[in-house]
Amino acid sequence: MAPLWGTFAKSLSWLTFLGHMKDSLWSMDLFRCESATLRSHWVLVVMDQYTRRIIGFGVHAGTILISGTDTAPGIWSDNKALREAQPADRMGTMLVYRGTYCLPNIRAGALFDRARTLFEKSKPDLEKIEPLLKEGLALRSNDFSGWMMVGNLHLLRGEREKALAAYEKARDSTPPSPFRTLFEEQAQRVATQPLSSVKPMRDPSIE
Repeated sequence: MAPLWGTFAKSLSWLTFLGHMKDSLWSMDLFRCESATLRSHWVLVVMDQYTRRIIGFGVHAGTILISGTDTAPGIWSDNKALREAQPADRMGTMLVYRGTYCLPNIRAGALFDRARTLFEKSKPDLEKIEPLLKEGLALRSNDFSGWMMVGNLHLLRGEREKALAAYEKARDSTPPSPFRTLFEEQAQRVATQPLSSVKPMRDPSIE
């Protein structure tokens, strides 16, 4: 079987394979997105690969799909409500919950993601970013990424003392690691250099 499969694999490209299956090949994509009010929705889309036509889709707001490891307590977050609940189903290592739960850490993560996306624009809207960070840190006050973005916000506004305090808070929320060193170096730059020469930090956890 090995020689036969080797010959087959060499002679049949993915483009040829898709061409042969053009009348019967569908793809499915399951992803999570947030609404304008930052409520999570799961979306399932089925598409015909040949015509690119949407065969069907479904949206469900009452279901949470999460890795089993994410229900364990973490350094910066704890989904205690899910850990104490009984999952409705299981898909491999993923747990399915249905119902309403108080999950401040998940909401905080969504708020920080929204703020991060706004920061990536060529001209960040600081007025929209500020309340997102304020609410996110009220839910998860020890999140170094949130404090880092607060530091960036005040840096862009030219507010040295507030920026310095936020970067120091990000440093203090980080255990001893290379990340902590990066925050210390940024705080030193903010304290000693002209703010116009200091660049906003990028999240070291996703670099």
